Amino acid sequence: MDQIDWAEIRRAATLATTHSYAPYSKLRVGAAGLTVDGRIVSGCNVENAPASQCNGNTKEVRQITGGFYHTLHQGAFGTVKVGTQYSYTQRFAFEGVGGAPKTDEHIVMTQLRYYPF
Repeated sequence: MDQIDWAEIRRAATLATTHSYAPYSKLRVGAAGLTVDGRIVSGCNVENAPASQCNGNTKEVRQITGGFYHTLHQGAFGTVKVGTQYSYTQRFAFEGVGGAPKTDEHIVMTQLRYYPF
């Protein structure tokens, strides 16, 4: 594979957008890529699909969150606080082909807040 036919890849991605379903965002998305053996593969965005990982496949969600705030300065013109929060989420999907998928997510958020007067 010496030469990549970018026009053909763009055509495949554009064609994939015609299969896109986006009733909420109205953003029709198509994508295409080239495999190692030279095949062009394509796909599209499908919002609210019952088989997608974000919807009906979720069996259980576990989450724990904790955090703190500290007052850095309190004066005549307001208060400045700094905070940190940690969140841990586990998502379990229903068992299917290949087992039951599980996702772990760790999020750390920091904040700097100013409260006037």
